[in-house]
Amino acid sequence: MPEERRRNHHPPGSRLGCWAGVILLAAIAGCGSAPTTEDASTRTPATPTLAVSAPSLPPSPTDPLALCEVIDPEEPVLELSIEAQSFAFDTEVIDGIRHCQPFAIQFTNLDRPSGSITHEHNIFIRLDNVLGTLVYEGETIGTGDIRYEVPGLPAGTHYFYCSLHAGVMNGDLLVEDA
Repeated sequence: MPEERRRNHHPPGSRLGCWAGVILLAAIAGCGSAPTTEDASTRTPATPTLAVSAPSLPPSPTDPLALCEVIDPEEPVLELSIEAQSFAFDTEVIDGIRHCQPFAIQFTNLDRPSGSITHEHNIFIRLDNVLGTLVYEGETIGTGDIRYEVPGLPAGTHYFYCSLHAGVMNGDLLVEDA
């Protein structure tokens, strides 16, 4: 019996800890209920009011060309001409294009097939630099001509290149402010 008494014996102050736990549980349970208001005949839960205000900002377009899509160009489509020969463009800079002005590139590939080396070329355009958003993918062609119709681009220095030979066939595309 002394051993049983030891097993059920609580050290001094432990009952106080039990009562503190019971009170804490009751307090937590009370936190989950909604506040109430007394009505003349019934108790109804109060409806909390939350007022949050944030500054309203205009939506920013996720498409970098969105601005140019809503602008009607004042000038006609600009006609450009570029040739590719010996795995090089005949220019490293395309300029004369105005902000959001559509333009066309008459592209001529003068390279001829030679063994297993590809002679096909194209023109791709990225905004800002080689890592910028791809905004135009020209069709790949062998020897011959093709006309690329490029939508208006925002002002800035952009990057054009042949996707098959980007290391040697690339340049800057300059779009001037309106």
